[in-house]
Amino acid sequence: MNGVEHLQRTAAVSSVDDLRNAIRRSDEIRSLRGDYQAVAHALAQEGDGMSLAELAEECAATDFDQIAAREQTVTQELSDLRDRLMEARETRSAARRDFDAIGGDDRAARAAADRQAALSEMKDIAEEYVRLRSAELLLQWAVDFAEKSRLHSSSEPVSCSRS
Repeated sequence: MNGVEHLQRTAAVSSVDDLRNAIRRSDEIRSLRGDYQAVAHALAQEGDGMSLAELAEECAATDFDQIAAREQTVTQELSDLRDRLMEARETRSAARRDFDAIGGDDRAARAAADRQAALSEMKDIAEEYVRLRSAELLLQWAVDFAEKSRLHSSSEPVSCSRS
């Protein structure tokens, strides 16, 4: 008895073609068993501590059409969120460029504060100038008036206006 006949008898087939089909089915079964073991392991790891029977029972009550519709909705919402994120990133980048254009730090704020301080100081100086100039003019008028009063005799009327 050769090896092929032994395999045919073990597989309970009568021809070499039937043996080939039996070998192919056996390979498929081994592959499916491996896939089953991988899925069972993944379910055990990700199944929230539930047994395979409990997971199967929970899945039996699931409306897969509703899940598919929800998945499409969530996919669209995710796409919308990504678009909004991109817009926000562009807005942030524009704001960053604008911020960097004015110095990128508090230099612009300091310059504005320094400007206001300088304007305030200039206002104070201008007010002091007006006060002193007015005092000078009044003093000059008083000096002129006193000189005119001394030069003119007491009988002549003295004018209070500047000449």
